[in-house]
Amino acid sequence: MRHKMYMLSVIMIVTMAGFSYASGTSDMAMQNTMLKQRLDQLDKEIQYLRQNAGEQGDGTGTSLHMPIWSSLDIELYGYLKLDAAYDTSRIDNGNYAKWVESERYQDDDNQFNMTANETRLGMRIKGPNNNGIITSGRVEVDFYGPGDGVKENQARLMMRHAYFKLDWPQDRFSIIAGQTSDVISPLVPGTINYSVCWWTGNIGYRRPQIRLTKELGLVEGGTIKLEGALARTIGRTDSITGTETGEDSGVPSVQGRVSLTTSMFGAKEATIGLSGHWGEEEYDISTTSDRNRDFDSWSINLDYTQPISN
Repeated sequence: MRHKMYMLSVIMIVTMAGFSYASGTSDMAMQNTMLKQRLDQLDKEIQYLRQNAGEQGDGTGTSLHMPIWSSLDIELYGYLKLDAAYDTSRIDNGNYAKWVESERYQDDDNQFNMTANETRLGMRIKGPNNNGIITSGRVEVDFYGPGDGVKENQARLMMRHAYFKLDWPQDRFSIIAGQTSDVISPLVPGTINYSVCWWTGNIGYRRPQIRLTKELGLVEGGTIKLEGALARTIGRTDSITGTETGEDSGVPSVQGRVSLTTSMFGAKEATIGLSGHWGEEEYDISTTSDRNRDFDSWSINLDYTQPISN
């Protein structure tokens, strides 16, 4: 009887060991399958990175740019636009009318224009916030890029905005560095064609700058805004030396504006601002001497915005 119990115990132990081995073998097989799938996925990702590195390299297999994965909050915006115009007389420029040319030599010289160059693409970037500082940026382009002999169906990109911004909300203070709209003459009228009244008195545009802005709240309501900027002087190409006259002056332009936003007459708050700038351009008289002529550039501007309805 004792031998039978012993044999039965041995059989049970062997059977349980077999079940355990079978179970362990099944678990190992499942783990091997999962590991194989993971390795296959990693191999695909490595092949993808190698392919991108080869496409972006310098032809020697060395990667110049690698994909960057970021946690930045990026907002894409823009629009697609087609403009078409028929003019009974010749216009300068046909794609964005500045004025009608004299008909003294070209009487009733009609023309037709069509362009998609005002199509606009942009990107707003929200960076990390650190110790009460909010970081952000903006990039915006259209297809009115300069260039002699550029055909209508071969438009070039033109940078409109490209800047980063540091904002201290509690202090109501901010710094902008990059290219954006001027501090002076800030109104941008909405027009059907591309120009925004640049040839009828509006002198504001966009240029590289470093801008500081400070807002002050009034006790009785309203906001005073102080803005100042050091901006690149955009001049002309000197016909004698070929240098750019704003660059040749050796100093940046200075822009400033003070504005008040408060309730005045309409249903919503109005804004009135006073702005001005000073800059300098240098024209060389001769290539064989240091003689030159400096020309001051300055302006005083008044802008007023009054919403007339809710």
